[in-house]
Parts: sequence; structure tokens; C-alpha cells
Amino acid sequence: MEQYKKEANMRFFSNVIAMMNENGVYTYPDIGESFTVKGGKFYGSKRGIAKIKEITPTRFHKHLVIAEE
Repeated sequence: MEQYKKEANMRFFSNVIAMMNENGVYTYPDIGESFTVKGGKFYGSKRGIAKIKEITPTRFHKHLVIAEE
């Protein structure tokens, strides 16, 4: 994916995190995964976090956490 698209995705997900309340849930319908916002980070499954990492720049990855089962 081109870098400018990854940058746009980072802005989108950053805005989602900023607008969500603590413990709010964001569902990403294209991949069938849900993420919980805690402390300014997305918590999700290993698969879900990997999918977001594919489409965002590395510097955004500090906001992604694999949730414990």
C-alpha cells in the first residue's frame, strides 16, 4: 500500500480513538473485527491488530495492542 494511503488510514484511526469514550468499541466491518479503546489505544485480536498494522505506518503501531483472551 502506498505511504500516503497509510498516512490517511492513520489519521482516520487516530480520529476514531480520539472520538471514542474509554472502553468504547469500534467495529471494522471489512475484516469482521472489533476493537476496544482503552487509554488512547486500540485493543483487539491478534488477527485484527495485524490487519490494521498492514494499512498504517509503523509509527502508529504504538497505539495497537493485542488484547489478552
